[in-house]
Amino acid sequence: LFMIKRLGYRIRRFDLMPMGAVIVVPEGIPDNDELKIALSGPFSSLIMLFLSAVCFCVFYNAVALLAVLINLVLSLFNLLPIKKLDGGKALWCYLSDKQKNAERICSAASLFAKIVFLIFIIFPNVISAC
Repeated sequence: LFMIKRLGYRIRRFDLMPMGAVIVVPEGIPDNDELKIALSGPFSSLIMLFLSAVCFCVFYNAVALLAVLINLVLSLFNLLPIKKLDGGKALWCYLSDKQKNAERICSAASLFAKIVFLIFIIFPNVISAC
């Protein structure tokens, strides 16, 4: 939200969700600005991770540790190259000017990230159920 405002774009809609936010802006944002906007989400999560890690070092309690873990998972999850996440948008913006087949590369990276993510989520649960 801060980066969109800083770049001078108007925000049409802002939806706050449990796992982040959806910000709708007018069409026609150049890929260079879109890349900055896409990377600002994971960057803010990394800032929160750093702040929660400092709190954990100072207070050394379970709540601060939970904040560290939540911010770590959010920042890593948001960097996955899945199309609707910031990592997928950043990959698209980076490749769209450099590669003719950027759509195929982004789709393949998105599919691979989804499969790996599902394996890491489902496989341990199947093993523990056995």
